Amino acid sequence: MPPDTQDHHDDVRIGLSQLWVFTHVARTSSITRSAEVLYRAQSAITQNIQKLEAILGERLFERRPSGVLLTPVGNCIVARANRIFAELQALSDWCMSQGGRAHGHDRVPPYLLNTRRLDVLVALALSHHMPTAARAVGVTQTAVSAAIKVLEVGSGLKLFQRDGRGIISTAHGEEFVLRVRLALKELSLITADISALKGNLRGDVIVAITPLARTIILPKAIARVSVQFPGIRVCTEESPYETINAELRAGKIDFVMTSMRANQETHGLVSELILHDRLIVVARNGHPLTRRKKISLSDLVSEQWIFPRIYAPTRRLVDALFTQQGLVPPTPVVESSDSSILRGTLGTTNMLALLSSQQLRRDLDSGELMVLDVQLPMTQRAIGLCWRDSQPSPAAQVLMDVIREVAHENIESI
Repeated sequence: MPPDTQDHHDDVRIGLSQLWVFTHVARTSSITRSAEVLYRAQSAITQNIQKLEAILGERLFERRPSGVLLTPVGNCIVARANRIFAELQALSDWCMSQGGRAHGHDRVPPYLLNTRRLDVLVALALSHHMPTAARAVGVTQTAVSAAIKVLEVGSGLKLFQRDGRGIISTAHGEEFVLRVRLALKELSLITADISALKGNLRGDVIVAITPLARTIILPKAIARVSVQFPGIRVCTEESPYETINAELRAGKIDFVMTSMRANQETHGLVSELILHDRLIVVARNGHPLTRRKKISLSDLVSEQWIFPRIYAPTRRLVDALFTQQGLVPPTPVVESSDSSILRGTLGTTNMLALLSSQQLRRDLDSGELMVLDVQLPMTQRAIGLCWRDSQPSPAAQVLMDVIREVAHENIESI
């Protein structure tokens, strides 16, 4: 059996051609039948499996007189491998739908079964510069040119063009690269799956968050995960929704925690409601309005306000709140959802803010900020998790599970 060491799993690059053979052997439980289906010699099939086992440092099959059986490690990675090739098959089908080269609907064409070639494609798409792409992948510029030529001939589509900015993806190229990145993302998770199977959860989790998640829920979840699984590192991403959505679909982000939008595009994504949040009006401790009871919204129109940015989902709720009561929404003095800005501005002025009941929870609990006695009907928001329609990495799955626990604990206090 190949050596069982954790270090062996780090930074390995799995060959798609070997993984393709693995999926066929797993499906047929036979070297002989796989050789017939793939039109290869049995010795070539065996060599591919042995090479993949050497890369992973794990045995994937038990050899029996009647055929081969998946080991626990082999069984662990087969689902991920099948998803990789489903992505690549979908890419091939998309190329045909765009007038590209036809390869059939039941197989992944050979030009896509080369990991280094796909790495080159992504590197060039990101750098727009052939020497930079070559250095990133560790090949020559000639190899970069050759790889792109094989991909363009195989797909039947022009993927790149030159302009004043360098080498730029065409419209077809952008979609092609997006689909390749998804497949490579799945490929990169195979070693994490194996580590998790052996009880050694590790890896990076990239999560996009809203101010609500940043203040209470995610910090608590990270604290718990760091104690239980010190090998997991969490990275956060904070960008406009459109950017986050694109990065989620491209595989750069593992999942998003945000308010769920009624018109949110859900194709290829999975959304899950984890809690409902409501809006409150907040002022500093000592603000004249904190001594009043049953304040109406009309009493607050002339106050100075801090509102979320105009494009934020919460801002639409805020504007609708005033409009539904026959009031013109005030023009805010400050537009921000940044907790530091909110905390500092509210604490030193008589401004008011409409924000999540969770966003400045510690400041409210300490008494530095106060909730005004204002009824805000129809301001409940659905908060949820959103991820690609595929199996998250083991590390991402753990963090999502803990976020669910923390959110459940906070439901009664919202």
